[in-house]
Amino acid sequence: MLFLTIVSVAFFAKLGGYYSRVWLAGYFGVGMVALIGFRVCLYGLVRHWTHEGRLDRRTVVVGGGDAGETLIDALKLQEDSDVRIVGLFDDRGNDRAPVVCAGQQKLGTVDDLVEFARMTRVDLVIFSLPISAENRILQMLKKLWVLPVDIRLSAHTNKLQFRPRSYSYLGPRACHRTCSTDRSPTGTS
Repeated sequence: MLFLTIVSVAFFAKLGGYYSRVWLAGYFGVGMVALIGFRVCLYGLVRHWTHEGRLDRRTVVVGGGDAGETLIDALKLQEDSDVRIVGLFDDRGNDRAPVVCAGQQKLGTVDDLVEFARMTRVDLVIFSLPISAENRILQMLKKLWVLPVDIRLSAHTNKLQFRPRSYSYLGPRACHRTCSTDRSPTGTS
């Protein structure tokens, strides 16, 4: 844009004789090569850091069962993912929810998650509960709002369709989508 602005001003002000076209073309070419080179180097650096685990989002899944297993499996299948699952929590007892879900051991309830997040770095919490459990989700959210984490609702098993901009994707679009939660006690999106 800067290059086009300079060329336009020089053209309309009839300043073509004062500026060398070779220098202007050289400036444009060197700028373009430098920009592309910087982007390629930055891409390689970010990819390297991701493989080292420096940019991982340490993730906790709330809710086991079939929905939790589907979510965890979908996240594990994604290549070059920055999501690393560090725990599974569920408020249901062992008779209603499995102790192991997709290879993840259930670590406790949401109350235990609050303590876990205070002792361990957690960046992201994903709820894999159905939207029909709205009251249960709101009760859990009220407990988790004291934590500085990003909270998402998994929408991969829901048939409800929200506005496209309310989704963020943590994997292939056909595989898994999440909805951001509003930090107000009454609203989720």
